[in-house]
Amino acid sequence: MEKYEIKSINTYATPVLTFSFGIVKWTAADLENLQTKMRTLFTRYRFHHHRAAKERLTVPRQMCDRGLIDVPRLHDKQVKPLQTYF
Repeated sequence: MEKYEIKSINTYATPVLTFSFGIVKWTAADLENLQTKMRTLFTRYRFHHHRAAKERLTVPRQMCDRGLIDVPRLHDKQVKPLQTYF
């Protein structure tokens, strides 16, 4: 069940953020706060244990972990090409 939950988050929630990356000015603190809120919700709904390593959420699924997309890394991946283009 957990594989499909992560896949649905990556499929439906992440594109909303990627659309706003070129328009809204996100700071590094905002992105880290968003990542922290996501981890807090995962812990609250027993999807991730509170003592487990937070890095395990963003490690790819092929390496036997969760596979959630890392928001700050995705932001850098989307904004850097836009900055070089303009």
